[in-house]
Amino acid sequence: MRPLPVRFHQSRPRRRPASLRGSAVQVSRESWRTRREAAWSVSCCLGDRAQEALAGRTAAQFVCKHTPPEHGTRRAQNAFRAPAYRVTCRAYAPVGSAFRRALSKYAAPPVSARLLILGWHNVAGTYGFPSAPGRGEHGLEQQLSILARTANVLPLEETLERMYRGEHLPSRAVALTFDDGYRDNLTLAAPILERLGLPATFFLVPGLLSGEVDAWWETIGWALQSSTSESILWEGMSFALTAQDGRDLAYSQIVRRLKRRDSQARATTMRELLEMLEPTGDPPDLFMDWQGARELVERGFSVQSHTCSHVVLAEEDVESQRRELTEAKRLLEKNLDIDISIIAYPHGGPQDYSADTVTLAGEAEYRWGVTTREAFTTSAVPALETRRCVIYPERGVVDLLAQLRYLFRPRPRGARS
Repeated sequence: MRPLPVRFHQSRPRRRPASLRGSAVQVSRESWRTRREAAWSVSCCLGDRAQEALAGRTAAQFVCKHTPPEHGTRRAQNAFRAPAYRVTCRAYAPVGSAFRRALSKYAAPPVSARLLILGWHNVAGTYGFPSAPGRGEHGLEQQLSILARTANVLPLEETLERMYRGEHLPSRAVALTFDDGYRDNLTLAAPILERLGLPATFFLVPGLLSGEVDAWWETIGWALQSSTSESILWEGMSFALTAQDGRDLAYSQIVRRLKRRDSQARATTMRELLEMLEPTGDPPDLFMDWQGARELVERGFSVQSHTCSHVVLAEEDVESQRRELTEAKRLLEKNLDIDISIIAYPHGGPQDYSADTVTLAGEAEYRWGVTTREAFTTSAVPALETRRCVIYPERGVVDLLAQLRYLFRPRPRGARS
């Protein structure tokens, strides 16, 4: 398990030893609101290396105790649902400046020059990303409520502008983003954001807004669930579709292979698959239209580009990439009467965009690019390759805490904050 932020509770003596007074440690006396809240509502956060270093430097004993929650499943209890980790510090000897030196070396510095960008996609379950009814909305509200209480949630474009100008950011700076333009972003996510007073950026695809482009990953999920075939043989792989496990396996294998094809080859393969699967009914209509995009703008949210037809840019030739980047910017600016300065690369992993993509994005007059490479974004990160962590709403607090480790990761030796 990755190091989680810890809360310091002092015991025996109740009063802080003289050697600890005035040091960098802040002993929080604020009680937990609930055991299921974010464990990172803390005054000080140390990783394992810091604990070991402090134990060695101070002749102190650090004992970690885990207090499980009263509610929830056993799996959730054993995971992150209630990470009420307590570190009890019993200092047996004066430590003086050695303690403070060790702490300053290993403790996470204030987030004064770093931004954590978080990304969501759909809220409610879909054929491609199924979840129980209501679970996504409930999980998203949990996640956003924690962020509203414990982080400084800032508008993405404004914050990137400040950071790359060299200005300091507030501690625990976070920006929120939503990709693809699922309709539930407008009907479910936007009301929660408004109620909590949180800004967010929505990366939209003009082809999906106009209905001219097929969201192939959702179409595959629908076709497998609605298939009248008991099994299919595709590219040397056989999939039994009578049970859910077989359909899940088929979905993961098919999507993995389709991602590595250009748009024309993918469209051809999709037609072949639909003929083999023979699904009943019509594909679901999951995405907002241009009117929904305009409503987001009118409600004060930021809208930015996610390419014109949601292709995997690294699989396209240079001219196709240029067209995807420039046409998306043009259409969004024309139809929404806004300025587009940020591009979120579809899928966003290092294998999903290339050096040509970054160069073409700059030529298309994008100022910043957003990936899904998990890490902090700092001014040292290339402006067209900013980092982002993707979160799944149906996983609730568990997934949020897994990503928030970046806010409290100990600083590597010699690194700048």
